[in-house]
Amino acid sequence: MEHQQHRHGAPHNEDHWVQFYYSDGFLADRVAAFIAEGLNLGECAMIIATEPHRAAFTNRLRSMTADLDRLIEGGRLVLLDAATALDSFMVDGLPNEGRFRRLVGAALAALSRASGGRGVRA
Repeated sequence: MEHQQHRHGAPHNEDHWVQFYYSDGFLADRVAAFIAEGLNLGECAMIIATEPHRAAFTNRLRSMTADLDRLIEGGRLVLLDAATALDSFMVDGLPNEGRFRRLVGAALAALSRASGGRGVRA
């Protein structure tokens, strides 16, 4: 089996997908396609991943979007390091809700405003 995908759908436009994968190439293809689709529709996006995964995602995204660097510089695509993000909101080995909301929640809220109501993919 190459992959499994599970969907947890909320009412309206707030779907949550979980992607299980067995190869980094498969993951990079799926994440890049998902993010590129949104960016090309005028949505904003956030990727929280390890450095090797961020590099793989952005390499694939460069061939799928008009100008990836402009999207990053313009704040339409936010790239966060997974280890740094975790360090910023973990307290005594557990996630702290307030810290998580300050980092991830604030970034998502800013992306939502920047999208002009078109949506955010993460």
